[in-house]
Amino acid sequence: MPAPPANKKRNVTANSKLLLSKMKKTATKVGAAGASSKIIHPQVASQTVQFPINVIDIHEWKGRGNDITFTLKQGQTYGDVAALVTKHFGYTRPIVLKVAEGIKRNKNIIDMDSIKEGKIVQSTPHLQSVLREWESTVGDRRRERVMDVRSEILANINADTRPREQTLGLNKFWELIQRESNMHACDTEILAIIAKKLQSADWEVAEAAAKVIWKCAEHPKIYQEIAKTNVPKILLNNLMKRTKDKNNEEDGKHNMYYFYHLGAILSLASSTYIRELLTDHAPVLFELCCRGGHTETFRMASDGLCILLATSRVARKKVAGTGRIMLLAELMDSNNTYVVLSAAAAVSVFARSKVDRKLISSADVLTLFHASIQSAMWCKQELLATASVVASTYAKSKNSNPDDMASRILEYSSISLWGFAVVLARDDKTHELFEEGHEWLNDLLSLVFFDDVRVNSTVVASCSGALGVLCKDLSKEITSSVPGIIPRLLEATISNPNPKTMECCAAALSYLSMSQPKNLVTLATKDNGINRIFSLVDVMQKKKQANFITILKHLAATLMFTSDMHDDWETSHLKSLTKLLTCKNKDVLVFAVSTIWCLARNEKNRSTLGKLFVVNGLCKILSATSDLELKERTAGALWLLSCDRKNAVRMAMGGGIQILSSFLRFPDEKHYIPIKTLAIGILFEVQGDPDIFSLMKQIELEESCLEVLTSRYITPYLHVQLAGLIYFMSQDSDVKKRYQQLSGKFYMEEMFSDMIFRENSEVQILGVFGVTLLAMKVASKKHLGKIGVIRGLSAIFRDTENFDDQDHIKVLHAFLNLSQDSHNQKLICEGVMDKLTEFARLGFEGGLVAEFSSSILCNLSNNGDCRAEMYKVHLAECSQAVSKTLAKPLLEEQEVKLSQTQKEMLEAETVKTVRLALGKVRSRINRPVTGLWEDVPIEEEVSLLVLDTEKKNDRGGFMAQTKKMSVAATQIAAAANTAPPTPPSNRGKRESNFGFDTPTPTTKAGLSTRATFSNTKNNLNLTRPSTAPESTLNSSLTRSNKTCLSPLRSSHRVGPVGRLGSDITEKGENRWRPPIVSYEKSLDTFETTSKPKSKDGADEKESEEPKEASVLDNLVLSSNVTGAKYTVTLQPPVHYNKITFNTNRFMKTEKVRASKTPVKLVMWKKVEDSVIGHHLFDHFISESGETMFFYHTTSIVCEALEPGPYPRPVEPNTVKQVLQSSLPPPLDPLPPSGLSDIAKPYIPNLPMCPQIDRHYIPLCSLASKAAMRTMKPSLDQVKKANMFGAVPIEPIRLVAVMEKEESESEEEEVVEEVPEEVPEVVKEPWDVSKSLFNGRKSYSDSKDIYDNPKVVQRALNTDFERMLKEPRIGKLISKQDEDVKSGKQSLDTELNEIQKALGPLYKTIVNCYEFYCLIANNFTRSAFEMGENSYNRFINDCKLMDDKLTSEACQQIFIAVNVETNKGSAEGKINEDKCLMRMEFIEVIIRFAITKYKEAAGNDISDAVSMLVEKNLKINIPPIGQVDSDDFRSGRFYNEDVEIVFKKYKRVLDVLYQKYKNYKPVSGSALFSVPQWIQFLKDSLMLGDGDDGDFTAREAMLAFFNSRMVVCDEVKKRDKYISLQYVDFLEAIARVADTISVPTDQDMSAAGAINICDFKLKTKGAVSEPKNQSSLMTRRPSSEFLVASQRQLAEKLEKTICLVVGNIGLCNKGNLIYEKNQIRLVPQFITEEQLKEQL
Repeated sequence: MPAPPANKKRNVTANSKLLLSKMKKTATKVGAAGASSKIIHPQVASQTVQFPINVIDIHEWKGRGNDITFTLKQGQTYGDVAALVTKHFGYTRPIVLKVAEGIKRNKNIIDMDSIKEGKIVQSTPHLQSVLREWESTVGDRRRERVMDVRSEILANINADTRPREQTLGLNKFWELIQRESNMHACDTEILAIIAKKLQSADWEVAEAAAKVIWKCAEHPKIYQEIAKTNVPKILLNNLMKRTKDKNNEEDGKHNMYYFYHLGAILSLASSTYIRELLTDHAPVLFELCCRGGHTETFRMASDGLCILLATSRVARKKVAGTGRIMLLAELMDSNNTYVVLSAAAAVSVFARSKVDRKLISSADVLTLFHASIQSAMWCKQELLATASVVASTYAKSKNSNPDDMASRILEYSSISLWGFAVVLARDDKTHELFEEGHEWLNDLLSLVFFDDVRVNSTVVASCSGALGVLCKDLSKEITSSVPGIIPRLLEATISNPNPKTMECCAAALSYLSMSQPKNLVTLATKDNGINRIFSLVDVMQKKKQANFITILKHLAATLMFTSDMHDDWETSHLKSLTKLLTCKNKDVLVFAVSTIWCLARNEKNRSTLGKLFVVNGLCKILSATSDLELKERTAGALWLLSCDRKNAVRMAMGGGIQILSSFLRFPDEKHYIPIKTLAIGILFEVQGDPDIFSLMKQIELEESCLEVLTSRYITPYLHVQLAGLIYFMSQDSDVKKRYQQLSGKFYMEEMFSDMIFRENSEVQILGVFGVTLLAMKVASKKHLGKIGVIRGLSAIFRDTENFDDQDHIKVLHAFLNLSQDSHNQKLICEGVMDKLTEFARLGFEGGLVAEFSSSILCNLSNNGDCRAEMYKVHLAECSQAVSKTLAKPLLEEQEVKLSQTQKEMLEAETVKTVRLALGKVRSRINRPVTGLWEDVPIEEEVSLLVLDTEKKNDRGGFMAQTKKMSVAATQIAAAANTAPPTPPSNRGKRESNFGFDTPTPTTKAGLSTRATFSNTKNNLNLTRPSTAPESTLNSSLTRSNKTCLSPLRSSHRVGPVGRLGSDITEKGENRWRPPIVSYEKSLDTFETTSKPKSKDGADEKESEEPKEASVLDNLVLSSNVTGAKYTVTLQPPVHYNKITFNTNRFMKTEKVRASKTPVKLVMWKKVEDSVIGHHLFDHFISESGETMFFYHTTSIVCEALEPGPYPRPVEPNTVKQVLQSSLPPPLDPLPPSGLSDIAKPYIPNLPMCPQIDRHYIPLCSLASKAAMRTMKPSLDQVKKANMFGAVPIEPIRLVAVMEKEESESEEEEVVEEVPEEVPEVVKEPWDVSKSLFNGRKSYSDSKDIYDNPKVVQRALNTDFERMLKEPRIGKLISKQDEDVKSGKQSLDTELNEIQKALGPLYKTIVNCYEFYCLIANNFTRSAFEMGENSYNRFINDCKLMDDKLTSEACQQIFIAVNVETNKGSAEGKINEDKCLMRMEFIEVIIRFAITKYKEAAGNDISDAVSMLVEKNLKINIPPIGQVDSDDFRSGRFYNEDVEIVFKKYKRVLDVLYQKYKNYKPVSGSALFSVPQWIQFLKDSLMLGDGDDGDFTAREAMLAFFNSRMVVCDEVKKRDKYISLQYVDFLEAIARVADTISVPTDQDMSAAGAINICDFKLKTKGAVSEPKNQSSLMTRRPSSEFLVASQRQLAEKLEKTICLVVGNIGLCNKGNLIYEKNQIRLVPQFITEEQLKEQL
């Protein structure tokens, strides 16, 4: 057999897997499948790992080294290897293979002498052992091989070599690091060398170095090393290098140089430092974006800008701060589509969030807005141009989703439009849009209604959002520019399937509806818009998603503005509106009740709404909501509806009176004043109905009304309404008695008196009216004088700035009604004597002011003290007149020069004039006091006298001329020093102390308090008080025209002297014609006896109290006498004006004798046929035909005058009357912040280094040729095989030799192995402190594995201290605790006692609080606060309500405790308005204890708290709510067996915890809270509906809450309080295992189940026998809470973990993946068959 040729090597490589694999995951058996390596192409990755083997023949040709290399394929054994070697080397006998060691080569020739034979390989197991050993060392051999190549490369890139060789060396290194397994060759040494090459002056060397840096930066570890060096700065400096041509312009060369440098620097952009560096050199990127010549370069630059701005806010801030944001707008106009895309995406980043929008200056926003809309319109045109082609393609392939660059640019441009619209509205720049025309509006509308299959919902939603924002400020301009926009928006709202677009269109519709009533009328009438809106409202109400609720809000706002324009609505529409009251959203309800208020202004709508039971719905809202704004709006609508009597009855029958009365008992705080005002207004309106008033009497509103009346925050509007309510309620005797018991006999007098002293003029005038009305009674008249009312009236009367003449008339009316009392007369005289005198002198020209003033003076003149004061005034005026006469300037003081004779003559005339004046004054003083107001002032009379005297005595006009010259000189001097006259000030009104405008208290159409008790002075049709009917008064004499008598000498008058008196003329009253109001006659039987006489013969003194006059006959009659009783009532109808006459048939004469009263009336009958006096006096004819004569006298000159009826409540037809400034505005337009359904920010991937396209390392080229079995493999083949940088490694070296011809058989020596003695290991006892459970000590507040008493006490101290931050609790204790109230004990001491009392009970209180938090099944982060439903459940379970602690009191406590004084505090931010935190729950307990047990505890609050916990909480809270978490831990959880199970599955549990901890993190915070726990249970199929889950949501919440440790501070440590730490998570799983029914091994065997997942499937299906199926699926008694389990927890826990992990694996294709962690769950937890069946 010829010898084979020397030095010939054969490569029998079967496939390229030989050089690709790292040989790390090779199967342990020959031919077994290995794990696939990280290769891009699937045809390469699918091949199995094989082993290269090199066999050297040493049998006969030792020293020459003939060998063979081949690959061991799958399924081949030792026999296959031996056959191949035997055939190749031509062996004729069996061969022996041995491992070759110590092989050396000399120029690729094997040195046969260096071969050392190793162990023999003579069987398949031996071969497998060799393969495994080779596999374990392949990594080291490869590393050495790569380092050898690296050394050769370093020699090429040495600094002393030529640039070309340096470039080649860098390219070789670039090829070497193409494979990740070779990256260990890149260390700090070579990175330093490459950094130097970057600074090379040769462009190609620097380009190759940048290329290497780019590739190295893709490796995480090397990336970090590069970022620490100065390489980034070098790259940026190189990017700023430029070359120019002869014309001093850039030559455009070296494009690849910039490309690789830019790629290298951008590949490092994930570092914060690099991003800051790029931000500082942003102009470089902007310049490269605009650089022509190389498309990929400026595409990459634009992508870099986009990455930079999308990932770094610092970059956005710096770019905006330097004004470079406008360069992005220019880039949007680029010719390169990729640049436009990146620029549009970068601009949209500034528009997305509120924080980024602040970076946009007002000067740039208009330009950016127009640039965005131009870009969007360009995209639209591009899409329209290809619409037909795309439509046909899309129709053929329904599953395709057309996407191109234009649609993506359109998305980001639309988002920019939305954000920039928000900025325009923020900076009040919206109106500047129309300065450049309204083409942009047409473009924007065309985008809103643009329909193309390539455009997703982002475009329409964003453009409609921008339109909605602009409509808020430009609604009028938009509707005028586009008249038909409202119907189009309505159509878009109805037809668009995207909820976000519908929301934005609905928002725009609401704003346009608010500002354009005309267009709304058209929409409602012609376009059937109302019906369509209601149809859409009905649809939205049925959907519960948040987006649809927001749409419903906007539609409700549109309906509200529609109702403000239209009065009559159809019944069907009103029914649909009524349905909105069932919505639970606050904003929808606000708009709905406001709509009802608008419609209720129409009486027809008001009646129809009542029939639809809207009143009942409003009452339910008032009782259910705690939102004050909603309460106020609802109360306003209820008020207007209650103006209809039937609606008022419906309101009362529906419990409205009780609800309104509860509002009055709210605390005396400022923010409760509006709702109290509205409640008072409603009660004031409905109290006129007798049935409703009887119900109000039962509720006993008196105490609440008086508390509101004394509020320090009372407003004028509330004051007026409340005063009216109290006045009308007091007309009932029972109510009046209750008021008098609470506030005294004269409570109304004090109420109106207090109103006079208020600061608001309207309240003061109503107080004046009340005083005037009450002063009709004598007792009230006297009391009003005593409490200082006259002083307040005098102040108002003298105030001309805030009160006008009509107000002064009202005050004068009050003075008149008070002036009948002698004490009041003195006070009036002291206060306003001068003013009354001044006004009385005005006479007829003074009108009512003069009449009232003269009437008051008439009454005052009856008082001696007042007359004395009048004389003093009279004398003072006279003295003043004389003094002015004497003080005339002498001639010496005049500037006119006179002769001595002239001076003497003038002096004599002056003396004579003074004497005459004194005489006039003396005669005036002697006249009666009535001259004070009947005659002209004395000063004027004296001046006229002096003037007449001077004219008579002035001879030749000397004195007149002198006076004229003096006056002229005086006027000239005065004109020089006199300032211009000041215009009169307007009447001022007091401003309210509240943030809202209060309406005029007495405003009503045609009626106000300023026009109720007198007429204006310009009204000449004045009427006098009512007397007897004119038809019954017949006068026989014509009235004389004599001069009017003085009031002192006239008869009695009713009202002021003049037109308001009892006589229409000014002559005064006719005493023969008294003002009779009523005349009654009745037959009576009475006893008469003579009056007892005193010793001196006089009658006994009558009572000083005025009584009804009784007229008796002088005759002494027998005991029983029958006669007639006459009752005559005069005007005004007070008690002393009610006079009774008793007569009988035995009277010889019918004379009448009157008792001593202020009023005297004589009455006699006219004798039939008598003509005496028939024509002399007026006579009175009664209804029965009797003719009577009357003669009337009185000591009261002017009687009190009725002011008229009390003003009735007004209908609240204006928003101010319901305490609102306007209708609720539409919701703010939606900004593009935080929206999940619009396109995410475009963040291009970091640029990847381009793929290599040629070999630079010869060894790699040879390896590729060998792998491809061709001398010239194609580039595509090399790329697919991933052969670049593939450095071949040494194969397995074997030597072959034939066996000897004769082999001696040798007996095998059997050696018995003796097992080694293993020393016995003493097991240490298990210690929990050394277990994994001990990790709890590091994070728990107790620093222990249990919740010890110290941590509970610390939690109490923290919660109690935070509760005391609210001042209300201190005030409550001070008011309720007797010892604190009396001063025996300090407040701090009592608070300490309460805190100590809570100490032993606090664990029970905390368990109670958390139990009622979890039963709400709230699966959000707010599950740790007690809601209103849970609060009510707690009250019912603990049986807290009784006669003292009523349901209303519980509701008030819930509202009061929920009020946070400081909304900006940490507590205020996390505390929801309708939920109780733990600290607030303590306050609830304290308030309950005060209300329920304060009296039983001897008024000691600390004892009351203890009684509440002991008597109500401990015995009534369900046992499941009092479970101590530590019982489970000590009895079941903390043991060795449980720890062993957790350690066995630790890896899986760690990944599960991290995976679900990072599920939906909030604000970047990853917490394992309730949402994560529930999702974990759902994914593991433990929690579900019906048979889908193993236990309930309630049990899941119990497991979560009980697994947490006690946290002291629920505010500062909020994250810890609401989440599970790792050990808590393990405990929760253990509690789940202890809760569910876990099958035993016998159960699984009976079901024939492989594992527990299989058991669950089989027990639910029909695999098991029906008789066994029910018993296996029956829940065990031990699975219930508080039932002790007989099985060990560890057994149940292990099966539960397998079930949880197995179910998750079935849902995730048998894998558990989180980030870089990937765990294969087959076959440990599930089988392949189960997985296939699941798939």
